Amino acid sequence: MKILSSIAISSLLVPALQAAQPIYDEDQSYNRSTEYSYGPIERVEVNSSSNYYLEAYVYNSTGNTNCSQANILIESSYQTLNSLALTQTPFGYVAHGKLDKGYESQPKTLKLDCQNDLTENFNVYHKIPATPSINLSSSLHGSDWVPPYRYRPGFFRQLDYQGQTFIDNQSPDGSCVEGVTGYLPTLSIPSEEKFHSNSFSRAGKARYSSIFYPHLNRNIICKNSGGTTVFYERWDLPKYDPDNINVTYEMVTR
Repeated sequence: MKILSSIAISSLLVPALQAAQPIYDEDQSYNRSTEYSYGPIERVEVNSSSNYYLEAYVYNSTGNTNCSQANILIESSYQTLNSLALTQTPFGYVAHGKLDKGYESQPKTLKLDCQNDLTENFNVYHKIPATPSINLSSSLHGSDWVPPYRYRPGFFRQLDYQGQTFIDNQSPDGSCVEGVTGYLPTLSIPSEEKFHSNSFSRAGKARYSSIFYPHLNRNIICKNSGGTTVFYERWDLPKYDPDNINVTYEMVTR
């Protein structure tokens, strides 16, 4: 009698697992949307602009596409950062979920485990950029100081401002908006226009109210599909000491 080993029997009964075929982000760029020329997914489009929550629309290429898992990976190491939920929709899926803090400046990848109508397995990848980076340097020089008198604070008759910023949106479809409080020269950052990176500078006169609001403020908000960065510039003008002009810079991520 011929005896088969247990290994041989199991190889006869259990079919070999099919290795998943990778489908990478074809344009190799950090765009908000990626279209795929083949495979179970036709398009992935990120609908969020948060460092701490991601929502992506996943459009199936056929009606029989089945996606079982969605993960966010650190691009440099392919280490799994977070698992996302998958909600079925008429067009495919919505991948959504929270992202851990501390990884704002690192590019990431959305990985989808999907199967087509032929039960072939695929790993579909979509690149997610790091949050935008904003660097700003500025100066404010006051002249023609008018000393305080009785209940009126002192003030400068003239303020000369100079500022320069460099913005890297980390993505070709990143965009920014700029806002100022008080009369402060804008840096002429194109509002809501898409650009990857650029520098902007401006010199001009500034004005303020020493009685009602002795401050000048600027905020720059830039966003891409990986997150939002806000840069704050605040000038505090003196009421009594002309040498006491102070500036505060702060950058936060959302």
